[in-house]
Amino acid sequence: LETAPDKYSLPLYLEFVEHHLQLGIDRLFIVASLGWKSPHMRLFLRVFEQYISENKVSFASHSYDGYDFVYSTEGLQWGRDNVKNFYVNMCTYFNKGVVNYVGVWDFDE
Repeated sequence: LETAPDKYSLPLYLEFVEHHLQLGIDRLFIVASLGWKSPHMRLFLRVFEQYISENKVSFASHSYDGYDFVYSTEGLQWGRDNVKNFYVNMCTYFNKGVVNYVGVWDFDE
């Protein structure tokens, strides 16, 4: 996610998640360019709370706290493509031996 959630985008994100769960996806791993302490991230976590508690959705951040919409780790800024490759590899690593298939979508573009 590279945009702040609002009344227009949140229903689309929810629809995306629900659609893929209805198709049979077991779990979605969503990465956002929002820091964990960001009010935007807190909104996402609150909206997706039921999915998270049911272990159907997991969130990760690729922005340092206080630097929303910047690809960074501990204040070090990264290029967009580098970060996307990093998280695709992370999703693959976390799911190795756990699932048969892994799909990667960039759903806010």
